Amino acid sequence: MLIPHLVQQGYFRPKLSKWIGQVKEQIEEGSIVQTDLQKTGGYPGENIKIIVMQDDIKNFYADWEQILCDFPARIRALATALQDNLMWGTYLVSHHEGIIKFRKVK
Repeated sequence: MLIPHLVQQGYFRPKLSKWIGQVKEQIEEGSIVQTDLQKTGGYPGENIKIIVMQDDIKNFYADWEQILCDFPARIRALATALQDNLMWGTYLVSHHEGIIKFRKVK
């Protein structure tokens, strides 16, 4: 499913963008990286494949078969933050109770 990137900054996008800039090398190496967003709740997601595309700056792909409004907002913010940092590629992402964990798939 194609999902639009966030247009507004919101709460999570700036935090994730800054953090991604700090762990960029580990992400590119394919290491599992994790951060605590300091805010619990939100829809959980386990091993969701997302693709941040260089040729589509408005959308990203997610291996998501439920309705769009149930897609985890924190994972959407992560996809947008990856786009903000020009980090295109395929990622496996999980979110549970404010903890985001992901790795780049080679």
